[in-house]
Amino acid sequence: MIPVTPIGDKLFVLPVETTKIGSIIVGKVPPPVEGIVLAVGPGAHTRKGVFVTPDVQVGDRVLFSQFAGQDVTLSDRDLKVLAECDVQAVLGAGVKVGGLNELTL
Repeated sequence: MIPVTPIGDKLFVLPVETTKIGSIIVGKVPPPVEGIVLAVGPGAHTRKGVFVTPDVQVGDRVLFSQFAGQDVTLSDRDLKVLAECDVQAVLGAGVKVGGLNELTL
């Protein structure tokens, strides 16, 4: 097997099945998919040349759109290659954004 490492702001995510607790109906938008981050690229440069490191880490459980990213198979595992901007939320993290704490469901 050849080692594979994501570049830039790309992530390798293993989609996982979720247990449905409740539902929110918003038109015909498909629900987000949950996954576990297996690998994270080093980060990317903004248009102004500022290097930005990723906010997600290996092992984070994340939500993303089912149509986001690229489907790939590596070592007989079906994965998603996502840009970090495709991640909608990190589940169970103590992340502070703009002075606000995480939302607990």
